[in-house]
Amino acid sequence: MKDPDHNTTSSEQRLEATVEALVARVAAIEARLEMPQPDAVEEPKPPTPPAATVAAPSAGFQLPAVGISFLMLAGAFLLRAVTEAGTLPAAVGVVLGLGYVLVLFFLTDHAARRDQPMRANVYGSATILVAFPFVWETTTKLGLLPAPGAAAVTAVIIALGLWLALRRRLSYVAWFVLLAGVVTCAGLYWNTDASVYFLAVLVALGAATIWLAYQRGWQGPQWIVAMVANFLVFLTVMLAAHPAAPDLRRPEPDAAGALLLAIALPVIYLASFSWRTLVQRRDAGVFEIVQSLGAVMAGYVGAIHLLRVGDRSTAALGWATLIAAVAGYVAAFMLVRSRQGRGLNFFYHAWLGLLLTLIGSALVVSGQWLPFLWCSLGVAAAVTGGVFDRWTLRLHCSVYLIGAAVVTGMPDAIFDTFIARATPTFLERSVAGGVVWLVTVVCYGLLVAAQRGREVSRWRRVPRFLVATLALIGTGVLLVSSLAAWLTDVVPGPEAGIVAAVRTAVLAGSALFLAAMGRRELFRELSWFTSPLLVLTGLKVLLEDLRAGTPVSLFFGFACLGIALIVAPRLRQRTASADSGTGGQPATDATTPNSEGPDGHETP
Repeated sequence: MKDPDHNTTSSEQRLEATVEALVARVAAIEARLEMPQPDAVEEPKPPTPPAATVAAPSAGFQLPAVGISFLMLAGAFLLRAVTEAGTLPAAVGVVLGLGYVLVLFFLTDHAARRDQPMRANVYGSATILVAFPFVWETTTKLGLLPAPGAAAVTAVIIALGLWLALRRRLSYVAWFVLLAGVVTCAGLYWNTDASVYFLAVLVALGAATIWLAYQRGWQGPQWIVAMVANFLVFLTVMLAAHPAAPDLRRPEPDAAGALLLAIALPVIYLASFSWRTLVQRRDAGVFEIVQSLGAVMAGYVGAIHLLRVGDRSTAALGWATLIAAVAGYVAAFMLVRSRQGRGLNFFYHAWLGLLLTLIGSALVVSGQWLPFLWCSLGVAAAVTGGVFDRWTLRLHCSVYLIGAAVVTGMPDAIFDTFIARATPTFLERSVAGGVVWLVTVVCYGLLVAAQRGREVSRWRRVPRFLVATLALIGTGVLLVSSLAAWLTDVVPGPEAGIVAAVRTAVLAGSALFLAAMGRRELFRELSWFTSPLLVLTGLKVLLEDLRAGTPVSLFFGFACLGIALIVAPRLRQRTASADSGTGGQPATDATTPNSEGPDGHETP
């Protein structure tokens, strides 16, 4: 047997040997860390200057830059003085002025390239203070530059300034260039005989600011330029369509140039926004939505007005607009929805397609056939929206029907039937108005049938509610006009009191009927009319019946109102309890293969 003490001694010896080895390795590592590395070069530390010496470079760096900028301005004034005095020919003075501006831009770029952003911003500001007043003075006071040449020079200066600011990331210089460019173009627009040239520069500048915002995130300038461009384009169209008297001093733009710029404004902006949303797949923001509407209103509407004032055909513009509308629908439902989902870009392109369809079809189709076309589009939107379960298409159906109703005189019919002084001379019912009413009823039935057997949330009932509103207005106009015309011939008494009673009866009866229909889940949105109709009936009794009614008509009117106030809330009790169960949550419809959204359906 082995001795236990011998084993213990051997273990202790091995442990001591291991510890000594570890200690030796640690000592070796520490020694290597303390040794200087052969590749490392120790840089000498600069001596610490006194406090006065530290402050001097900052002040010395700023003051020479400001001083040089003043010398830049002095050189510009000297060049102007010798040109005005005739020492230099006018053409030579203009060329030297342009060369001087280019030299100043070079000095700005040189300062930015040497990583001196403050000096570059100072030089850039001085360059702008030289360049744009140079264009203004040589164009207005000295008369050395014609208006087209001044517009070209202004465009070149703006392009150089923006290119330099974009390349060297000089945001202050970009702001200064844009503001000075907008002010100069707007001033020369009003003070020269070639205003369209400077407006063209502004429209191009608007496109440049869009891409500055996309590339560098400079959001502010695009708003300023867009608002000025929209205003001046619309003003130019109005001035071209309605020339001023000879004694009035205001621009007289050419009609052809004004028309071209009016069309170019929405084309440039919409093309840029389409590239942003479709190619780059970035979300449309507030600026894209607001400026799309502003460019279309200022550009397309202005172009339409100019063409109609000149008795020129709008068919070509209308067909081009319809092509753009189809492109908007295709982009929304085939490109954006399949690649980017049901986000803001989808609704942006879909509603842009709707707006352009309304404008383009109004230009192509004559007024008497336009309601029928919009009714057809409404039926198509209702059918496709029901087949593919698209909330957007169902809402577009309601918009097309509203447009058709407005074109056929719905506002006048509402005023004459429910608001105007009670007389039996109601508006004659047109064939187009009757067709629109019938199509509206049919579309409501299609929308309801498409969602039959499903649990439909409040938001998804909004298109049906809008279509039902049109149908109810048409029904009310028909009932009031027919009953009033019949009763005024049958019932003796003042016609005003009879008409007032008829109106009250129709409103109160509509509230009861809709409350009863709204108790069913299929027609839940009809119950939304009950409370507004009761309030409207009460106000109508106080404002009209008490003023124009007789004792008999007042008895009838107050009786109708009282019955409606008693029965309608009881009919709505079941509807209100059912609504509290859904709570207006997002759509929870059953999933279908062709639906949109994470749950298989498109929601607003």
